Amino acid sequence: MDVAVATIDPAGTKLAEFDSPNGRTGPEVVRLTATTAGNYTIEVRSIEEGAPAGAYDIRVLAMGAKPSTPAEEMDAYLANYSTTDAPGLAIAVMKNGESIYRKGYGMADLEHNVSVTPNTVFHVASISKQFTALAALLLAAEGKLSLDEDVRKYLPELPIYAHPITIRDLAQHTSGLRDVDELLRLSGIGQDDAATNAEVLGILLRQTGLNFTPGTAFEYSNSGFILLAEVVARVSGKPFSTFMQERVFTPLGMKDTRILDMPGAVVPNKAYSYGAEGSTFVKRPVNHTIIGSTGLNTTVDDLCLWAKNFGTPVVGDRALIDRLQRSGTLANGDPISYALGLDHKTYRAQHVIFHGGGDAGYRAYLVCIPEHRFVVAITSNAQEFNPVEAAERAIDYFLAEEVERTEPKASTKKPRRSKYDPLTGEYEIFPGRILSVKRADRGLAIQFAPGDAPVPLEEVDENVFKLGNAYNRFVFHTSADGKAYRLDNHIYDFTWGGPKVTLAPVDVAAIRSADFLGTYLSSELGGVLSVAVSDGGLVVSGHRGGPFPMRPFQRDSFTTEAGHMGLLTFERDGKGAINGCRVSGSRARNILFERVR
Repeated sequence: MDVAVATIDPAGTKLAEFDSPNGRTGPEVVRLTATTAGNYTIEVRSIEEGAPAGAYDIRVLAMGAKPSTPAEEMDAYLANYSTTDAPGLAIAVMKNGESIYRKGYGMADLEHNVSVTPNTVFHVASISKQFTALAALLLAAEGKLSLDEDVRKYLPELPIYAHPITIRDLAQHTSGLRDVDELLRLSGIGQDDAATNAEVLGILLRQTGLNFTPGTAFEYSNSGFILLAEVVARVSGKPFSTFMQERVFTPLGMKDTRILDMPGAVVPNKAYSYGAEGSTFVKRPVNHTIIGSTGLNTTVDDLCLWAKNFGTPVVGDRALIDRLQRSGTLANGDPISYALGLDHKTYRAQHVIFHGGGDAGYRAYLVCIPEHRFVVAITSNAQEFNPVEAAERAIDYFLAEEVERTEPKASTKKPRRSKYDPLTGEYEIFPGRILSVKRADRGLAIQFAPGDAPVPLEEVDENVFKLGNAYNRFVFHTSADGKAYRLDNHIYDFTWGGPKVTLAPVDVAAIRSADFLGTYLSSELGGVLSVAVSDGGLVVSGHRGGPFPMRPFQRDSFTTEAGHMGLLTFERDGKGAINGCRVSGSRARNILFERVR
């Protein structure tokens, strides 16, 4: 089972809670600082209602006096990674342009007993995006492109859409492009396959449909940055990796940084990627050579050099860096927090510019607080590691005095309580994915899929709840009458949200399975789906994925447990025969698969 853990002081006050995103068997690392004498309690519970009894054990990893310096506090927080039998992380902290903390924890290579150091190279996934955006800005500053030009000026192979996609749309996730990760799955290319950038470009350039009209919404899409890197290469006349090396990495002294665009290339001093399966670590390799949205390999030391450029520009000037960091605006004038490859948020009254990255077992996070010239760079090769929490602890410890001066005092007022009944109902977070909110004994519970046990939510404030920890929040939006019309699920730095819906009942008995059987082909992907009957019900399979059971959703539509084809909507011809199917996932929607037999 998946457990959550809370610590409670002798007076019965909850001190902290721990619920890492580590699946059903991963360990929960618990920290407890005793400030008064007495008996402290560690409470272990399942996050699912009605879960069977289970067994657990507790191990003491470290014990000692309360840390007295920020460095000691950070050491204590990361103590469980001071090991020679598990993957780890590297971290570097700068303040006022000077290094104040840099360490490596755990192992870069478990097979050969190589430890992590601040000089260890990691794949940092989506942290790559800010580098790609800067490359485009360098070319814009030279008059070689404009952020507000139609991207087809540089990529004429891209289909003509009803509304053009601009370079800016690519760099701030407002393009409407279907996300490449789900497109790859539907085309038969798995996460562990050696997909090349050329293959991915071919798929993206064949997409005739979009998720939404460009500029009208924000939706995270790796596809935009892959195309942006190709624009940089074509405009500059150089491979993207060469352009970045010559124009960015070398001028900034980032000697251990490169864009990995060659399959099988050996990177000296690189950490392997791992994930835990029970008590065993297994490799989680990154075999693809996709660039622009990802592909950057670097160290925490080099990331600090990059972050220094934000305060004292060497590559680009002040105006260019400001453009990179300036939050965007939708076509209707609504602001978004995302800039160009960077995002903004507030933590403890501090304005934070940040971006994270996660791919296979790699985790990374880069945080800048401009007011204090404060930088935290974190890289990890442990799939279960939480870099967001680690970065926040670094802010807590190393900026404690600054936070104390500026953070508003905590309110002594009790949180406002919700009226539960107006919040219950079904919410469609993305096509076919329904979260069902129900009344529970002490408030609300949420059901993630039909047949699942409802999971209790903990109330934080009026219409705000959390599940397990503060990084998994549910926020209900209500109208003047108090009834909820939308639910947003904030998971770390991402938000999934959707409207309250009323689903029409489905007459399961009237479904004729024979109508849907057959093979369906997508000309945009070159992928094939097959619908068959198994154990008396319909199932769908892709090139490799499946079979996935198809659950009736609405008339002629079905849902599956597979995120890349969460909703299958079948279409009929004039005679009522099924002639095609529209497939939608969370970030790639309405992809047409035509029936071929």
